[in-house]
Amino acid sequence: MMKYYKLENVKKIHTEGAIKSLIALTMFHPTDGRIKSTAEGIYGKEQGRLYVAEDEDQVVGILGVRRVDNAFVEIMHFIVKEDKRGQGVGQGLIACLKNNERVDEIKTSCNEKLVTFYEKLGFKCKETEDPVTFKLTYDCKLKLD
Repeated sequence: MMKYYKLENVKKIHTEGAIKSLIALTMFHPTDGRIKSTAEGIYGKEQGRLYVAEDEDQVVGILGVRRVDNAFVEIMHFIVKEDKRGQGVGQGLIACLKNNERVDEIKTSCNEKLVTFYEKLGFKCKETEDPVTFKLTYDCKLKLD
């Protein structure tokens, strides 16, 4: 049975194998030091939150956000194990976030491959061009009721 919860022990991010490996998949050149720094720098502070999805006591997905202000949170890390994709895990993590955060909006940036995923979750995505790299990215926002 799927279980969703907010991780209370930030140290687990860089010490627990399953969570650490999922965070690593969302990072550019992950090292133990960078993972620890991310855990402490984002999720070790009051504005950072990490939500976890477990299926039969196995971590299958994570959703990390940073509260920017009282109006919105920004998605920093979001991944579901490949063999669990398409089964509603991402949707469950977003629902868990909505139930725990009192904000008006969730924001993220993504590449073209993830636009459809975010749109299925109700996000409105707008194409933008990075002024430095000239690569297309998408700014996605989900307004909450």
